[in-house]
Amino acid sequence: MTNKRINDFDVNDVEGYECRHAVYCPPPEEDMPDIHLIKRIAHLKDGRQIPQVVFKADFKRKFYVEREGSQNHREKREFADIENLYEIECTQTQLQNLVRKTLIEKTERGRKRFNLPFPGSRDGLRKLARSPYLYGTDVSSTTLIKKAYQDMFPNMRSSSTVATTDTETNMHSKEEEIIMQTLTMKEKIFTVIKRDYFKGMVDVENRLRQTFQRLLAEDINERKLEWELMFVDTSGQIVVEIMKKAHEWKPDFLAVWNIKFDMQKMLSALRADGIDPAIVFSDPVAV
Repeated sequence: MTNKRINDFDVNDVEGYECRHAVYCPPPEEDMPDIHLIKRIAHLKDGRQIPQVVFKADFKRKFYVEREGSQNHREKREFADIENLYEIECTQTQLQNLVRKTLIEKTERGRKRFNLPFPGSRDGLRKLARSPYLYGTDVSSTTLIKKAYQDMFPNMRSSSTVATTDTETNMHSKEEEIIMQTLTMKEKIFTVIKRDYFKGMVDVENRLRQTFQRLLAEDINERKLEWELMFVDTSGQIVVEIMKKAHEWKPDFLAVWNIKFDMQKMLSALRADGIDPAIVFSDPVAV
């Protein structure tokens, strides 16, 4: 990221970063940059831990090819001395074709085009990795990024955060559409309800909060629970607001109570409203 301030704190307040997830995003077009999306935790000097989603453009990874004078074996070796290797850097997108080109140029077997896959072939990198003179391509770029964070900030460690979500559907209608969905994380609770489910009833929110206080009084006091409640018009809007809140909280993992059922209902609700699920489920930073 090039901006100095992220999430309302200054980079000078940061003690270090912890990489939680890294995802490789191949460029959709040839002239576009190589992108890795990184979920990380900013550890601030005042003790706060702030989750972030950032991009790393054109991350360079390395691979190694044995020098000609050391190409005296036919079996794959587990390691080789670094002084006997060519070291090449490239992006993940460039990796397969550059490995192929280097093997052709630097190895006798390559010059004979021995069993080398065509450029861009589906399992080309796996086949190229059979070369006894190639090292480093079996480590993913996302693993290398996480390792780089660990090397740079070795003391940045924290527990993963988990949010959970569950939907309730209308058992009295043919569509069995979503009428309510709740997202929870630590002390935070967020519930979105379809407005017409309580059609004809008065003072609904106040009555719900009274019931919440009555049934969960002990948990509210012990865990300092905070309940945010929202009413919307459609099932699709329920899903939109739930995912918007999930992106705001930025948990490391989002657990779904019955994902096979709930996810289908969530997708159906969005499509019924003409909403692209990809936009809703993608972090706003990535859209």
